[in-house]
Parts: sequence; structure tokens; C-alpha cells
Amino acid sequence: MSDWTTERLGTYARTFAGGTPDRSRPDFFGGTIPWVKSTEVNLGKIYQTEEHLSELGLKCSATKWIPENTVLVALYGATAAQVGFLKIKATANQAVLAICPDERLDSTYLFYSLTAAKARVLFQAQGSGQPNLNKQIIDNLHIAVPPLPQQRKIARILTTVDNLIEKTESLIAKYESIKQGMMHDLFTRGVDAHGQLRPPYAQAPELYKHSELGWIPNEWEVCRTGDCLERIEQGWSPDCDSEPASAGEWGVLKTTAVVWAGFDYCENKRLPKKLTPIPKYEVKINDVLMTRGGPNSRVGVVVHVRQTTDKLMLSDKIYRLVPKTGLLPNYFTLALSSERTQTYLSTLKTGLAESQTNISQEIVRRLWIGIPEIDEQEKICRRLDAIQQAMNAEMRGLSKLRLQKTGLMQDLLTGKVRVNADEENTDE
Repeated sequence: MSDWTTERLGTYARTFAGGTPDRSRPDFFGGTIPWVKSTEVNLGKIYQTEEHLSELGLKCSATKWIPENTVLVALYGATAAQVGFLKIKATANQAVLAICPDERLDSTYLFYSLTAAKARVLFQAQGSGQPNLNKQIIDNLHIAVPPLPQQRKIARILTTVDNLIEKTESLIAKYESIKQGMMHDLFTRGVDAHGQLRPPYAQAPELYKHSELGWIPNEWEVCRTGDCLERIEQGWSPDCDSEPASAGEWGVLKTTAVVWAGFDYCENKRLPKKLTPIPKYEVKINDVLMTRGGPNSRVGVVVHVRQTTDKLMLSDKIYRLVPKTGLLPNYFTLALSSERTQTYLSTLKTGLAESQTNISQEIVRRLWIGIPEIDEQEKICRRLDAIQQAMNAEMRGLSKLRLQKTGLMQDLLTGKVRVNADEENTDE
């Protein structure tokens, strides 16, 4: 690393914060000038903004134009030290610091360097509550700077990985949209004997009947969840070790084991050896689990356990729903996950705060679900399983790409792994 230097960022860049026009003047806003707020500086590329200023608002405030390809850092509050890469010409508020490097420092390299330095920057933040940064702290931040050709090569490598991550995220979002549309159709129209979606009610009303769930196929039954269950079981939440259980040890599931992406048995806490496990709470293949307490968005999440490990117990914030014969566990999970059921469930949750809501066993028993014959349940499950498997494959790929990016940043931005670059190749 003899050709690398470590210098203050202020040695290589001009930095300045933005400003906010008078909010009592509506004529200062609603124009065509993009205006970045600190909440929009979130470790990514910025192509558009929520708000825009008028020419008068720009003229009558402390904000100023920021050129395209400028690195931004959020200075205040919950987003402090977040890094963004401005891909348009814009302005910003006073909680955003623009960093314009000179010709010795590549802006994309700087973006990744500051992203990697987030924890170090936060350590220097001022304030006993939410952290606060300022221009001086950022200017005095020391960064490792290789020769410009190496900067550009490092930036290209990391950008390539980022592009793959963005494409994978976009594909996952597309699959999720397809899945939601498919679930809506399957749980309102079902599939016929040939495995095809029935025509919608508007085209063939004679195929449907009215129910507590709205219009459903004539062949379906509607029942309360309580009438479809053998029982509901609730686990145990003793004081546990923070580490997950190792092979052969007993553990207790965390609610984060039950997420819409599926069951994650790695999310557990080790049961202390001084405590005696309760085997009846052990999670088994084909269990249907539902979260019952926690943040609002995390309550009522349902999973079908397809894979697990031995000696994992339910916590008292997770229900096990045991369906009666004639109701497939996988179908039951999907029915409880449907938009109609989840929308109804959201009206029944209790709690004094958004961060701490609950659903009782009685609430779960009051939910309505539509139940077709077993063969139709199987057809519906197969359709949705196919799209979920495609999503899962992409999510596994996304996890690998993120790990790869983390490793590359640790290696390349510190000089641990050297890159070969020369001026001739820097603009490829």
C-alpha cells in the first residue's frame, strides 16, 4: 500500500450543506427544482425527490445547486451518517451535506468509502440522543486514497455487484407482485377441475355464491377458523441465552423465525441448561405457526413449517394452529395469508401502541376462510409454491451477492486485496 495515502476528506473535497425555504410560503415550493431531504439519503442512488422548490424558493433560501454524481451524507437524527449518491442535479435541506471531490478523488469510490465508514462516522457524532454530525466532522474524517486508476477500478467492481443486487431486488419485487395477484385470483375464483382459474364473477355469476368473504365459488365452504381447528397451542418464553442453540441443544424460537418469506429455524435462543425443556412445544414439520405479539406489522404473520431442526420450542408469542382433517396445512397457511383475511385481522388487533400489538386465541378463531375440496386445495398450493420457489432462489442469490459486496468492500477499500489498473483502462 505504499502508493496509498490516508488524508482528511476536506483535503480532497469541497463540502456544503443545503437549506430550507420558509415553509409558510407555499410559493417557495411545488416548482421543478429537486430538493433532497435527509430521509432520502439512504445508502443508495438518488434519481428523484419527494419535494421540489420553485425558482423563488431557491433564491430566498440558503440551499444551492448540487451537481450530478455528488456524494451526500445525512447529518441529523435517525438517518445520520447515511450515504447517498445523487444522480441528478438537485438542491438539499440543511440536514444534508454535499461532498464534491476534486480531480484526485473519484466520486463513486468516495461513495463506497463513506458507506463503509458509517460506523466510524457515527462514533464521532455529537449528541446524547439521536446523533448529530456537522461539516467539520466530515471534513476531518480520514479516508484511505489509492491512486486514481485504482479508485476507478475499485468503483467499477463494486458498482458491478451493486447493479446485480438491484436487478435481483427488482426481480424479487416482480415475483412478489405476481404472487399477490395470483393469491387474489386463487382465493376469490379458485381453480376448476382442469386446473384453470374460474372465470371472474362478472363473466360467470352463476359459478359463485355470496358469503362472509364476499363472492366465492359455489363448491367452496366458508367457516370460522375456530371451526377448522383441532386446537391452538401457545409456547413458553423463559429467560434464554442470547446465542442460538447448537446441535443437540434445546432452543426457543424468536418471533423473527416466523416471517412472510418463510420459516427460519436459525432464529432462536438457546435454553439455559438449568431449565427443563417442554417437549410438547417442539416444532414439527407441517406445523402452521402464527405470531401473536409484537410490532403491528409482525403480528399475524403465518408460516407453514417445511424444514426445521430438532429441539426447538415455540415461544409464548407464537401460536401453533392445528387444522382438522380435510384442511391441508399449506393451504390453511395461504388462506390465512390472503389479503382478505389479513385485512380483517388488522381490524381486530389490540394494543396501546403501534410497536406493541397482540391477537388473542379468540381473535384467531373468529377469522373467516374459504375451503375448497382437497384436490382444489392441492392445485392452489402447487401454483403458489412454484412462484414462491422462484422467489426463494432469487432471495438466496441476493443474500450471496450482499455477502460478496461486504467482503469486497472490506478487502478493496482497505488495500488488503490490490487491484491492477492503469490509466488506459479507467474509462472502460
